[in-house]
Amino acid sequence: MTHALIIRFDDYAARFSNGAVVDPTPLLTLADQLDGMLTADDLGALDGHEIADDGSVGSIYLYGADARAMYDAIKDVIQASPVTRGGMAFLYFGNVTDEATKVDEIPLDGPNLS
Repeated sequence: MTHALIIRFDDYAARFSNGAVVDPTPLLTLADQLDGMLTADDLGALDGHEIADDGSVGSIYLYGADARAMYDAIKDVIQASPVTRGGMAFLYFGNVTDEATKVDEIPLDGPNLS
């Protein structure tokens, strides 16, 4: 069964813009780092990422066999990252489109939180 770890964050443009242009580099760098961490440990992989056109919100999509194991492997990075700090990690223990799937919501408030 495939699990998902979806990371949602707000105010991206407020933190990462050069005037009127939203800079995607911090998100791309973080997404690549998370993908590398999960694939190196054979825990999962990056499925994609997005930022709203206005830069207000964004998401990173990760899939693997165990949502908790994926979160545990990357939690220190996403808790500390300026990209995701203040956001939320959603751990889906099954199909993301199934309303019966258990979902844990974990705030990304800073380092060393779970």
